[in-house]
Amino acid sequence: MQAMSKLTAEDMTWLEDRLSAISEPVNPRPEFINRARNELMHLNVAAPRRIRSSVLVGVIFSATALIAAILLLLRQRNA
Repeated sequence: MQAMSKLTAEDMTWLEDRLSAISEPVNPRPEFINRARNELMHLNVAAPRRIRSSVLVGVIFSATALIAAILLLLRQRNA
């Protein structure tokens, strides 16, 4: 069970304002930014296989549902 906080929205706003006022802005070194940018730009990203297989499964289920709906409609029409 999660305990309820006794802080109000005004308390949270005041606290966030105070924390923002006392904290210094972060300025990373240019070397760090350049290295991180280069690593991200040269990162090999492959599409996960699960996405491709889940799309295939979705298409199969959709086609099966469509065929079942058509068969049910034809059966009701002939009855």
